[in-house]
Amino acid sequence: MQGPGHDHHDGHSSSGGHDSTYEPTQSQPNYFQIPNFSKEDRYNPNAAYNLAPAYTFPKGLALPIAKNFDYQSFIKTTWANNTETNETGQGLPLYIDLPNLASEGSFQWDSFPAGEAQQFLTFSVDQDTINDKDLYNGENNGETPVVLDALSSSKTQRPFTISLTVTPYNAGPIPHIHWAEDEWFILLQGEMDSWIGDPLDEPYELNEFPEGSEPSDEYYSGKVITSDNIDTFYYGHLMPGQSVYLPRGHAHAYRNASPSGDPLVFLTIWSRTPGYPEGGIEEFFTLPDPRIGYFFDTSNDAASFGNLNNKNIGSETGIENQQRFVDYFNTFPDYHVAMSRNFGSFADPNSAGGNWNPEIPNDTAAISTPPPSYWSKTSQTPWLTEEDDPDSSPFYLPPAPNAPSDYVDFSTPFDPTVVQTAEYTYVGPSSKKGRRSFVDSLEQLHDVISTSDGVLNSYLLQKSSQSTDSPSYVIQSTYETYSALSALQDSSEFEETASDLLKVSELDVANNTVNADVGSESNGQVLVGVAKVKPRHFEEAVALSANFMDAVNEQGLSVQSDFYVDSNNPNTLVFIESYSGGSQVNQYLTSTAYNQFASDFGPMLKTGQLASRDVVIYPVNSNISQFYPEQVAGTKQLTDILKSMPDLMLSLQVDEKFVIPTNQTKTNDVGGYLAIKAKVPSPENLTYGYLTSEDSSPKILFEQPKAMKNNRFLKQVNHRMIPFISGDQLRFFASAQSAADITDNGLVESEALFLNPADAKTSKKSVKFDGLTVSLDSPTQGLSEVSSSIQMDAPGVVDLVQIPRRTLSGEFHLLDSTGTHLHDKKVGYGLFELIDQSGSIQDPLTGKSISPNQSKRFGEALASLEDQDALAEADPANHKSFSVEGGALYAPYLKINRKFYTPFSKEFSQLGENSFAFQTTDELYITSMDLLMSGQLPVLA
Repeated sequence: MQGPGHDHHDGHSSSGGHDSTYEPTQSQPNYFQIPNFSKEDRYNPNAAYNLAPAYTFPKGLALPIAKNFDYQSFIKTTWANNTETNETGQGLPLYIDLPNLASEGSFQWDSFPAGEAQQFLTFSVDQDTINDKDLYNGENNGETPVVLDALSSSKTQRPFTISLTVTPYNAGPIPHIHWAEDEWFILLQGEMDSWIGDPLDEPYELNEFPEGSEPSDEYYSGKVITSDNIDTFYYGHLMPGQSVYLPRGHAHAYRNASPSGDPLVFLTIWSRTPGYPEGGIEEFFTLPDPRIGYFFDTSNDAASFGNLNNKNIGSETGIENQQRFVDYFNTFPDYHVAMSRNFGSFADPNSAGGNWNPEIPNDTAAISTPPPSYWSKTSQTPWLTEEDDPDSSPFYLPPAPNAPSDYVDFSTPFDPTVVQTAEYTYVGPSSKKGRRSFVDSLEQLHDVISTSDGVLNSYLLQKSSQSTDSPSYVIQSTYETYSALSALQDSSEFEETASDLLKVSELDVANNTVNADVGSESNGQVLVGVAKVKPRHFEEAVALSANFMDAVNEQGLSVQSDFYVDSNNPNTLVFIESYSGGSQVNQYLTSTAYNQFASDFGPMLKTGQLASRDVVIYPVNSNISQFYPEQVAGTKQLTDILKSMPDLMLSLQVDEKFVIPTNQTKTNDVGGYLAIKAKVPSPENLTYGYLTSEDSSPKILFEQPKAMKNNRFLKQVNHRMIPFISGDQLRFFASAQSAADITDNGLVESEALFLNPADAKTSKKSVKFDGLTVSLDSPTQGLSEVSSSIQMDAPGVVDLVQIPRRTLSGEFHLLDSTGTHLHDKKVGYGLFELIDQSGSIQDPLTGKSISPNQSKRFGEALASLEDQDALAEADPANHKSFSVEGGALYAPYLKINRKFYTPFSKEFSQLGENSFAFQTTDELYITSMDLLMSGQLPVLA
């Protein structure tokens, strides 16, 4: 398939082989030049490249169980990824959670030669296709067999591969093209710099290579078509929760750009595009010959093996990994992927550059000595091989961390403004009552739209003359961002109102996405003009406008023009005109028809001048302005692809005892999270929890003191996420015992009320008991769940052990029993550090451990800690903000009149995730804590 701009010829290009290999030298001054891109640039919330679409997992979608994805097995520090000290082997933060299982000796983590680690959660092909290969155990040189247990999606309409990917700081793959596969990233932890091929360029098709990146005859005998149609990339900076869609045929790359040096964690999804050869990318990554796949037991081991930054050039492991680069480059085309041989311009063989990285505050130094361009298998010093050596082979260069490129565009068109025209035509019963109800519904919908966040303006319009039986109205709205429009359309209020309206009307919608390049002739133009007319001239103005619009459309002065009467503002006309481009706008403004209209219409306006109209001309619908809508469409397509696999789709089954999350295939190899919320205030103090059929020890969900009064507030604080594996049997209870009593002494069944699911209101996604609601939620969780899950076994303990070497920021809220925020400066609250889960602290004066049972000494020690500013105290003058050092256990406290209340006193209740209640002599106080990550507040102080 050829497209514009292609320069094709079959066979290998004349510039292939050694001639096309860029040879870096230390004498080239710009080889490691760092581009001018400040910290403020990167984190500017208004910058377009920070506005990638968010991805929301469908409720009830599961993920396969990951093996050895926990803090103990996670990435550790090396000199290359430690941005603060020279210590190595220290734990790095892991502040997300997904279904996982510790499984020593499973060897599921694959090593990339650029330092990434990945674990396959699903295959596009059947399992035997992969496991019948001689998979290589990199941990013990192949002595122990490797069996990958990813689920197969091969029976779905569009098979897909999911990889859980962990990338150390500053690492990332070389630019590459998937000829046959769409790809998606969903960010879970860290921050990513990504480069997305310009969608205006023609996509590369099968066997098309950028000039200078063709594999050599020595290694690859397949078809080669040289092309130069991709050379521009859009930069995107992605935060947790955001996603990017990478359509087939377009080049892309990424790197871990977390400012604190944290490992990057994300899901990668590949899916072969219909019409292209069937198969999966995992067939390449598991190749035994050449040996591409090296499998390890942990992400740390896999990433360490593949990281070139910790290898000495010329060492055995260095050569082994550099050989893998050569094998990647020459073998990938057999699996419909082409990699760049260079790192600046994808298609320019003379280009320097790396992954085009803008500087981040704590960037490690660039690779001190550029790796060799040529090497020889037969030489004892292969890294010293010269180009003219008869045994030389072109080397595949690892990326330089901070090399610039002239081919990256930072004006990425994420999340543009949208000008929407929605016309509703009545088709309901031919009755006055039906038409009146239609207008009432329109007014209600317009109220919903006009009061929604991100709506710049909205008008409810009617035509000046229209059919009595089939009236037509237009809602004309301008949304600040496309995501604001999407959020509105996803809201329950909009859906309910619009669905009622569509039962009696037909809808015609035009969404015009705005492009900032006003002067581009590729833009269409949309004019929205509002004119306030003198009341005595209104009818005359309507007739004049009707004649003018007819003339404009008949003479081809616009693509389409019309005018309307504003239903909410008397004597106001709104003009909506669309043009093919700037030249047609000029033709319109210089036409006889327009000038005559301006002369006649101006005096009728309240100001007496046509120039007083409120007119905005939007440049719209250029090809590039469709970039973000295509990204949004890509994320929706991903959801459909994931939901097509029965193994991943969950429902809730019940019997007289248990709630059982189950997937459609009735297997126990996927998992997710249940959201538990309180329903009604309790007339007595109650503790809610659950048991599993596999574990008799009770888990605490939350306590509900009878003093709490606001049902809506209860749902906010009495809330917890609990993990499960499909097939788990969960039995919920309410008890008069306190959470601390249950934790210390066990559940007294005579005081417990076991909730009967058979008596509850059930659906496929929720079970509603009298006291609480259980519902399916997202398969991934963030910092709130990671830091609070310990509270199911140790009420009041905040677990920040998994987030070492970080100063976390957050907010504490002080509330009363109704949920009203308090601003009482006499009340102190915050966190104090623990030695263990039982609540012991270290006496700052003696260094000895003090148990909370030693109440007097415990209080004195807390007072001493306060005197030394060693408490993480909320600052009432700064929106209750606080900061706390990660890597330790903490507990909340409340202080009134020099008395400390803690979770280890009888006055304490565990309300939910990081929400706590303290019953004082006077009243019930509630403290609720939010920890904020980068994107809101930086992880690093």
